[in-house]
Amino acid sequence: MKSFSDQERSIIKTKLYQFCEECWSKYGYKKTNIRELCARAGISTGAFYLFFPSKEHLFYETAQYVGDRIGAILYSAIPENPTKYDFAADLKKMFAELEKVEWYLTLQNELEQIVRKLPQGYIESTLVRDRTDLSGIIKMYRLVPKKDLDTIIKTFSLLSLSILHRELLGEGFDKAFLFLLDITVENMFE
Repeated sequence: MKSFSDQERSIIKTKLYQFCEECWSKYGYKKTNIRELCARAGISTGAFYLFFPSKEHLFYETAQYVGDRIGAILYSAIPENPTKYDFAADLKKMFAELEKVEWYLTLQNELEQIVRKLPQGYIESTLVRDRTDLSGIIKMYRLVPKKDLDTIIKTFSLLSLSILHRELLGEGFDKAFLFLLDITVENMFE
């Protein structure tokens, strides 16, 4: 099996994330085929396992990749003297981008299937990363938390997961979501 340089690995991994995101949106998790992703990325199916131990790892890391792209909104928009209201406005932009990710809207049916097949330590390392990222964002926006970091993380996770139920909740979801986001930021930070 061919070995890849660090640069080739980086390019191939990015391609796999991009193609996974496309296929996930088009076909869903179950119908996305590793062989097709590999063919599109220009690698063999065997080489795929040099990059990811399983399909679930690829999907989970693709979700992280997309999350990083969407989360960059928070990092790129910080004004010179940020307030919690600037933070709330940038969160609204971030969540608006999240709603454009087609596969995210189908995730409620697939998330459990993906996570169940991943090792426990894998999920825990992601939670540590999320905690570190949110701590950095809070510092960059110069926010003073009124609540502990775990409560803040879980509250924002609940808000993002509510998007999965937008159709079930029906008309008025956007107004209610933005209201919850505003009162969350108001009550979470000085």
